[in-house]
Amino acid sequence: MSLFNEFRSEPPDYYGDLGIFPSACRREIKQAFAKLAKIVHPDKRAPGQTVDAHEFRKIREAYDNLFDETKRAAYDKQRAEYRTWKQAYDHRQEQKRGEEQQQAACAACAAWQRAEQERRARQAEIFRWGWEWAKFERRLKEEEIARRHQEQVRAEWERRKREAEATRKTREWKRAEWETPPPELAAQFAKKNQEQKRAAKEEQRRESEEQARMAEERSRQAAQMGREWQEEQATRQEEQQGRGKEEVQIAEEQGETAAQTGPQWQEQAAARGRPCMEKEQEAERKVREAAARDHFQRQQRAEARLEAARIQEMRKAANNRAAHGMQPWGAP
Repeated sequence: MSLFNEFRSEPPDYYGDLGIFPSACRREIKQAFAKLAKIVHPDKRAPGQTVDAHEFRKIREAYDNLFDETKRAAYDKQRAEYRTWKQAYDHRQEQKRGEEQQQAACAACAAWQRAEQERRARQAEIFRWGWEWAKFERRLKEEEIARRHQEQVRAEWERRKREAEATRKTREWKRAEWETPPPELAAQFAKKNQEQKRAAKEEQRRESEEQARMAEERSRQAAQMGREWQEEQATRQEEQQGRGKEEVQIAEEQGETAAQTGPQWQEQAAARGRPCMEKEQEAERKVREAAARDHFQRQQRAEARLEAARIQEMRKAANNRAAHGMQPWGAP
């Protein structure tokens, strides 16, 4: 049977029962037994009465096993083997716990890596064609920047929170050293504390309203930009339709002229009009692309301005609350 699978019970502590060291000699063992026997012997504890002699039997067993050299050697060997087995068993249990923790960590890491790979694969599958891929990468960079900024803000909040907590504990400790204030002063303190709580609630409500207003403003601006873009597209379509009608009318006039002057003139007119139509179509395509780029750039600038304004408002609110010794609102 393996050393780790075999369970062993702890042997009795004979040395501890007699109150001696493992290096004690036979004379010291005999003296310790005699001293304890005078104390725990039933005749000494309660003469003429029947009492439990458990303690006396305990020290008697220890004396019998330690005073005899053969029994003592066997007991010391059993005690040393148990200590060796106990150390090996504890070490093996610690190794098992470490291996289990390492396996759990590896499994969690592998699951996270698989999930991350699947997420990136899905995103790459969705955004791998066209200019949407560049937009997606730009969005990822912006999210990374925003995440780092949020981590910095969160770290700053935590630091200020710890400083405020340390200041509060210091004030409470100093206040505890002072004598108890009179009832009038205590009432003033309570009233001031209630006013501070009301002011904090009002500040939190104003911050919530400001954030809601900013969100509504962002939605309104986005809707306005969408309407403007739709109007621009409608205007360009109308202009294109008007130019198309004019071209059709010119082509009809040229066709009538060609019919009057003959097939040769008709072929020459068609040859002269074809490059003009191709140039106009190329110009219209460039105008549409320029309008789309301009709309996208304006939308990005508007979002950047709104994000900068929101971050500035959050920093201002956090600084105000930290200056008043309050916990930052919205801190994670």
